Order: sequence, then C-alpha cells, then structure tokens
Amino acid sequence: SYYMAAYIDINDSDQPDPGEDFGRYTSTALPATPIFLLPNEDFSATVEIHPNRACPNSTGTVRGEITYAGTRSGTPRIEFWADAAFTGKPLDVASLVAGFGPYSQDLCGGRPYVVRGFLDANGDRIPSPDEPQGIYGPRGQGAESVFVAPGGSADSVSFALLDPGTKA
Repeated sequence: SYYMAAYIDINDSDQPDPGEDFGRYTSTALPATPIFLLPNEDFSATVEIHPNRACPNSTGTVRGEITYAGTRSGTPRIEFWADAAFTGKPLDVASLVAGFGPYSQDLCGGRPYVVRGFLDANGDRIPSPDEPQGIYGPRGQGAESVFVAPGGSADSVSFALLDPGTKA
C-alpha cells in the first residue's frame, strides 16, 4: 500500500516543516487513505493542499521588481529574513522561474522582513560568492526592513542584482 501527500516547501528544505502548507490524498474522514496497487496498475488522484501557515495575524503581501543587467543565467531567488544578519534559514523564499521582473509574495503579516535576492546560477538554492546578489536598501545604506501589515501590502520593494565586485 502507498500513501500520497504534497506540501509547499516555503523554506526550500526539501522536507515538510511545521507551518508549511500540506495536503494528503483522502477519500474519507480518516487522516489518509491507503492506495493499493497491483503490478502494472496506474493510479491518479488530486491532492488538495490546504493553507496551514502558522501566522498569528493574517497574511500580507510584498510586491516589487528584481532586475539584473549582467550576462549570467540561472533562477532568480528572493529570500525574506527576520533581520539583516541573514543567519539561519530565511522565513520565506520565492523562486522566479519566469525570470527577472515583477514579483508578489504572500507572507505572515504583522512583522518586518529584510529582503535579499540572488541569481542561483548553480541551482543549489543558496547564494554563492560568485553569484549576482542584491538587497532591498533604497537609501543605499545596507539592508532595510519592510513592514508587512496583516491584510496589507508593502509595494515597490524593488532591487537589482549585481555581479560580484560591481557597485551600484
């Protein structure tokens, strides 16, 4: 027998973590329904992922644009951190699979976030010293926090990624 489940990997840890949205295949009120397969038998089903964010307040949205004028290729990633030390794991992550341009990310509202991004040229989901990087710092004095109000939005949280050794 098999069980089928899915989750949204908010922090890109490659495993379900507390607070991440999660769903499992079930056809009854039980927690999960086993799937019995015979040799060479196929099975398809829909797995609904139910919102499960551990937000004490409602969610808010961060919107902006991420740009890059260089020649490297890869997936642009945006990370949302608790502070400018960027230690531990980000609180949330967005991968812009369509490339550079506008982004919109729902986050737990009622708290500040520090936003940084990088071009994941090697596909390892962490910024490497040779990859283009950038932070949201509109005053040019380092990373600045953005407050996301419950049910509200923080707009124009835009920044550019720069190749290593390049100044803005």
